[in-house]
Amino acid sequence: MSINIDDLRSLSPEEKLRIIEIMWDDLSANDQEIPLPAWVKEEMDRRSQELRDDPSIGLPYDEFWERIRSRYA
Repeated sequence: MSINIDDLRSLSPEEKLRIIEIMWDDLSANDQEIPLPAWVKEEMDRRSQELRDDPSIGLPYDEFWERIRSRYA
């Protein structure tokens, strides 16, 4: 399969978002494991350790979602 990157770049933001949505839906419908680069796991581990070391840098679950909801209300 060949994809012309210039064609993708010429799409409107709405068209690009629609393509991303389609791709995301397709990936989530597939049971295959999606490989992550090692640096993603390393960063996840680093951030998890940082939160364990200083829980005050995080937010409680309810507060986190309330902040998200308030941005889009």
